[in-house]
Amino acid sequence: MRRIILGCGMLVSILSAHAQKAERSPFRRGYLRLGINSLPGKINTAMSPKENILASQYGAGTGLAFEMGKVYYFNKPESGDLIGYGLDWTVISLTYNPLSKWKEYERQAGEPGATSKPLAASLSTKLGPAISFNPIEKLVIDARLQLMAYAHGYNYSYETGNNSFQLENGIEEDSEEKILDNVLFGFKPNMGITARRGIIGLSLDYAPGNTNMNYSEYTEVDQESTTIYGKSKIKTNNLQLKLSVFF
Repeated sequence: MRRIILGCGMLVSILSAHAQKAERSPFRRGYLRLGINSLPGKINTAMSPKENILASQYGAGTGLAFEMGKVYYFNKPESGDLIGYGLDWTVISLTYNPLSKWKEYERQAGEPGATSKPLAASLSTKLGPAISFNPIEKLVIDARLQLMAYAHGYNYSYETGNNSFQLENGIEEDSEEKILDNVLFGFKPNMGITARRGIIGLSLDYAPGNTNMNYSEYTEVDQESTTIYGKSKIKTNNLQLKLSVFF
């Protein structure tokens, strides 16, 4: 009987050790993120549409953000390790924001329907160093600093009487390059932090930056029309709060 008890005890110890060894590391690598995306939204009704846009006042409402990526740890951390470090590659990041606050501007300006379904959207990929801390049990805190390569699309035009203003690439009508009218390309930094336990986490990301925005402005006075193509550097800061799922 004593031998049976000792044998059972040894078997339990072996199975327990195997279970602990086989326990999945809290430093999970793959992730999906879904949440909200924020762009500068304030509009000054005392300013013209052009002045608002060139002052980085898009009139954007709350938008959506979706991301998919993976953390590539250099030190391959497992359960019981305190720190993991490597590269965080957000393979794809999609955002969408309606420029919904222009409706109130139109109401106050007495020009209903002056804008045509304005929106802002982006497609980007982000890569950079990341460090993860596992201070207690399955709690992991990630911090990352990434370089974002992006394509931003803005569908925005405003017409009031004989005047109009729209965002576009600012190239003459007969140019073949005009196929990418409202798309802007560039690079900017992205800073983020995630707190997660098990497979669920909450992420906060901030990406500041400036982009050369192209536009065209049409004016008609006394049956004489003028079209001006211009460019201005404006802020393209965006803030994201996302629910994250790790696998």
